[in-house]
Amino acid sequence: LLIGSGLMIRSFVALQRAEPGFDPSGVAVFGLANLQEPTPEGRDALSRRIDERLGAIPGVTGVTAASVLPLDGNASNLRWGPGEALNNPALFQQADFRSVLPDYFTVMKTQLVDGRFFDAGDNAPELNRVIVDNVFAAKAFPGQKAVGQRFLARTGAEPEWHEVIGVVRNQRNASLAVDGRETIYFPNGELGFFANNWVIRTNGNPTNLMPSIRA
Repeated sequence: LLIGSGLMIRSFVALQRAEPGFDPSGVAVFGLANLQEPTPEGRDALSRRIDERLGAIPGVTGVTAASVLPLDGNASNLRWGPGEALNNPALFQQADFRSVLPDYFTVMKTQLVDGRFFDAGDNAPELNRVIVDNVFAAKAFPGQKAVGQRFLARTGAEPEWHEVIGVVRNQRNASLAVDGRETIYFPNGELGFFANNWVIRTNGNPTNLMPSIRA
């Protein structure tokens, strides 16, 4: 029992010291379901209205959203590969993916390793711009600069070329006990998903703002 207790305490301390790849302090999160906005334009307009209303609440310092948030227990897989995968499908691999609003990394306080974050101009589907984490960059482009590189991602019926515009620090998506899986981030407008998991960063205790957030 003593040995088991010691190991448990050591594991607990290690988890407390784990770097999740974002800053969870002062943050409230919530999800929206069953939103009847069938068009990309409608989803974008609704996102902007929600963002503006939440950002106007006193004490809120940042608002963003994503299709999936880290450590929420959900997984989202996408196939990607180098150009050679067009002739050899066995070269395609799996990675996690997220659809995010342009200011996602700023609000989450996720470190930019290279390149830049998304801006509003990247939200056009035909641009095929993505941000990847450092785990993906090392795996896809070993010994190379990832920004400016292209790879194939299968977001529809056929794989399409996507350009890397930024590299961010890996977020632990499944557990604090293990490093996160390589992840590709898409601007919210590209994949047709509504980023319905919202993050509100506050300058105090976010619990105190929940009535205003619900309203």
